[in-house]
Amino acid sequence: MQARQNMVTAVLVMAVLLISLAGCVATKRDVSDIRADIAILKAQNDSANIALRHLDSLAQLNIQSDQQIVSSINNLNDELQVQLSYLLENYNTLLTEINRLRTQRTQNQAADVAAADHACTQSFESAVAC
Repeated sequence: MQARQNMVTAVLVMAVLLISLAGCVATKRDVSDIRADIAILKAQNDSANIALRHLDSLAQLNIQSDQQIVSSINNLNDELQVQLSYLLENYNTLLTEINRLRTQRTQNQAADVAAADHACTQSFESAVAC
């Protein structure tokens, strides 16, 4: 009976050892899988960081480009304002000249009418005197 009890105890100890070893093997395999997953995640993180740095540099280039465009637009706007003021000045000069010419034409027409009236009056007076 003692031998049987020793044998049962030995079998139980072996079973516990096998279960323990099986758990360790599974745990080592799980640790290996987790390490592989961590390595994959690290590689993905590194790749994402590289892409993010690239996007940051593109964003900086876009900001600089936008600033240059805004500066160019402001310069063009200033030039257009100057040209517009020249055009308005020329327009006002032309209006003044048109008004002067109209006045001169009106005066010339009035002088022509007066001269024609005078000529008619002289012709009438000459005709009546004859």
